[in-house]
Amino acid sequence: TMLPTYDGQSNPRLFLLSYETTIQSFGGNTFVMAKSLVMALQGVAQVWYTSLKPNSITSWQQLRQALISNFQGFHTEPVTAQTLFACKQQLAEPLQTYFRRFLNIKAQAAGLADEVVIDAAISGLCIGPCAQYFARKRPRSVQELFDKMEEFCRADTDLRLRKAEQYRDRKGNARPPF
Repeated sequence: TMLPTYDGQSNPRLFLLSYETTIQSFGGNTFVMAKSLVMALQGVAQVWYTSLKPNSITSWQQLRQALISNFQGFHTEPVTAQTLFACKQQLAEPLQTYFRRFLNIKAQAAGLADEVVIDAAISGLCIGPCAQYFARKRPRSVQELFDKMEEFCRADTDLRLRKAEQYRDRKGNARPPF
């Protein structure tokens, strides 16, 4: 098992949970946690650690609290249903791009009901074949939604490629006669 690393860009409490568990699973105590922390820090977190005044920290609890206090505002807040509903496909945005963005946000949302995920994904779609399909046939599960979205993404990508090819052909790039 590798020591978890922390760069200051995520929730410090989640990092500490993983870090403390790893150290304890190898028989380490709070002294080992305090001494080993420097090996787990990267980037701005390591800069912060090396800038602590000598002898200003006297316990793991104090070091832990200092890390949390310093980096608490650096991580993004948990994703809610509102965040998911705010994800909208932009006009002329490929369906695949919207779907990837949606999945990225959904991956950060914990414990949302399937109905909420389905409603948010569908409500974010621009009017088109995919939105029309879901208006007629609402998916019964997130898996069904994702499977159908994948199908529509492939069709949308294929259509865009064919349109681009047609456009190039019209611009004078005549195709070979074979």
